Amino acid sequence: LGNYPGTYDATTDENSPNFSANYDLTDLLANKNGPLPTDRPHNVKFNGIYSQPLPGGGKLDFGLTFSLFSGRPINVLGAHPIYGTSYVYLLPRGSGGRTPTVTQFDLHIGYDQPLPRGMNVSLFVDAINLLNQREITSVDDDYTYSFVAPVRNGRPEDLLHLRTTTGQVPVVNSNFGQPTAYQAPLYMRFGARLSF
Repeated sequence: LGNYPGTYDATTDENSPNFSANYDLTDLLANKNGPLPTDRPHNVKFNGIYSQPLPGGGKLDFGLTFSLFSGRPINVLGAHPIYGTSYVYLLPRGSGGRTPTVTQFDLHIGYDQPLPRGMNVSLFVDAINLLNQREITSVDDDYTYSFVAPVRNGRPEDLLHLRTTTGQVPVVNSNFGQPTAYQAPLYMRFGARLSF
C-alpha cells in the first residue's frame, strides 16, 4: 500500500529508475494512495513430494505443487494533456476492484540413477499449469483516453459526472475492464542433469 510503486511502474509500464513521472506534477498526485500493482493479499503454495526407490539404486520422484494468489488491483485511469494516457487516477488507486484469484497445479516426475565414481544422472519432466487453467491476470485500466482531471477521493458513481479539462463529456474506453492478459497455458519442460 502506498503512492510509489518503485523504480518500475507496472501501471504505466514506465521503467525509469530515479527518473519517473511519479512526482513531476502536483495534479498527478491525487488519488495515488492505495494498493500498489504488486499487492497480493493472499499468496499460498503447497508442495507434495513422494520418492520411490527402485532396484539398482535408482529412484522415481513425484511432485505436485498447488499455487493460489490474489488478483492485482484494478485502477480507473484517464489521460493527462502533457503525459498522455494512464497517468491520471480518476478514482483512488485500486477503486476498480481486483482481477480474479489465480490457482494452478504443477506436476514433476523425475528419475535419478547413481553412476560409478560418485556420479549421478537425472531425467525429469515438469507439467506447468497441469489443468490448463486460463484465468484473467490483467485488464485494461484506462477508463478514458480523454484529457481529464482526477475526482479527488471519488467513488465509482462520480464517474457519471466526469468532464474533460475543457468541460466536455469524455469518451469512455469501451475496452475498460476487459482482459488484456491471461494465465500462461499448459506447457511441458524436459530436462537431464549429470552431477559429479
